[in-house]
Amino acid sequence: MALPEWFHELARRVSNQGRWGESDEIGTLNLITPEATRRGAACVKLGKSFSLALPLHHDGPQTGRIPNRINPVHTMVAINTPFTGDRAHVCFSDDVITLGLQSATHWDALAHASYENRLYNGFPAASITAEAGATRCGIDKVKTVVTRSVLLDVARARGVRRLPAGHALTAEDLDAALGQTGLEVQPGDVVLVRTGQMELLFAGDKDGYRVPSPGLSNR
Repeated sequence: MALPEWFHELARRVSNQGRWGESDEIGTLNLITPEATRRGAACVKLGKSFSLALPLHHDGPQTGRIPNRINPVHTMVAINTPFTGDRAHVCFSDDVITLGLQSATHWDALAHASYENRLYNGFPAASITAEAGATRCGIDKVKTVVTRSVLLDVARARGVRRLPAGHALTAEDLDAALGQTGLEVQPGDVVLVRTGQMELLFAGDKDGYRVPSPGLSNR
């Protein structure tokens, strides 16, 4: 299926190829400068920390609808197995995990998607191999990220607990949610978008959680 012309035009307009040099592999993370980090640190009031991630669990969000995406499989390969031949002395337990990287909250590397046989910054898509994985633009290129986060609660801005299935986020949605914060997004900020869909997963409705996949509308 051929992509529409507006998609190619958008790709040309938002491309960051060469913006931070020919060898760059982290893209807009370059915007997280020391000034951006200090801005984030200045927001700390109580010093509490909490996770925004889904836990890795055998009953995770994957349903098998997308081939080869699985939830973690945990296998005990040894349980109190004697090391010296005498169970009364030293024993060991051991385990292995087969882990699908889409089975919980995750961060897609810039190598995750290609366009016209190229990764970000013009690196060839063929630089991803079965033997070495992503040799360019892999997640290993991302180091510690410390910056300010701005929460855009789109569901709240629209007066609902969660967005309806199939709702495509628009610029107007984001602007309305940003207006509720009283903040201005600065270069180097991380934007978190709340849609409310997480409550479906917590309620056990994996299909309902999976279906919307809200994305930005081209309108």
